[in-house]
Amino acid sequence: EHLLHEEEGGRGGGKAAACPQPTTRKEKENWNGSLFYSVPMFVRCGVVIVGLMGFAKLLHSQRRRTSEGSQGTKVKESLVVVVGSTNPCKIKACERAFKACFPSVNAIRLIPVKAKSGVSDQPMTDEETLKGAKNRAKNALQAIRKETKEDSLIDFSVGLEGGLNLGEDGDSLVCHAWMCVLCAKTGKASVARTASFMIPPQVTDLIRNKNMELGEADDVVFKRTNSGQGSGTVGILTHNLIDRCEYYRHALIMALIPYINLDLY
Repeated sequence: EHLLHEEEGGRGGGKAAACPQPTTRKEKENWNGSLFYSVPMFVRCGVVIVGLMGFAKLLHSQRRRTSEGSQGTKVKESLVVVVGSTNPCKIKACERAFKACFPSVNAIRLIPVKAKSGVSDQPMTDEETLKGAKNRAKNALQAIRKETKEDSLIDFSVGLEGGLNLGEDGDSLVCHAWMCVLCAKTGKASVARTASFMIPPQVTDLIRNKNMELGEADDVVFKRTNSGQGSGTVGILTHNLIDRCEYYRHALIMALIPYINLDLY
């Protein structure tokens, strides 16, 4: 719509004036649009394609930086994890937790080891349970170092210990567990605790008066066999909404927080 104007003095006798520049926002938008559409179609398509490719590259780069930042550690081809237990439920929980925390690792190798806890078979305090988890992680790592020459390949050692402690009423028993993830390279450990829940009176009575472990008491009360290596007490009481494996997995992920945020810890 911008036409060359002639000076006053007639259509033919005047000198053509410069093309007027847009002043309002709407005029500027029309001006820019007219310039773009004056370019041949193949040129316009090329500009759009190059722009989209550049945006996609920028987005991919940003996502990669975000992923690396959230992991806080270098990407590895594989992880070797020693587990201070041969209990299938605990091994499975470790596998799920490490896979969730290290999704870019191609392979996670778990080495189950029978490791001593250094505490009673049925820990009855929070402190004793935590000590058992730490001891299992440490003893499992020491045991595997004696048996194999793959010491330099080991990344972590894990100890899991379930225990009981008194409820707030001073009479009931509450179930919980501690997780300890030990870094084989630095010797530093990270621990985390599961949620806790109250044990039924019938089970509590067998533990106190018959000197049974929690798993044994569960088998008697709930007419099961070897429930300690299955869904566990938490699975029975939650009607399998949360089984023992999932119960441990959450706490293991919490214990792995420092190892997936090395820039923060």
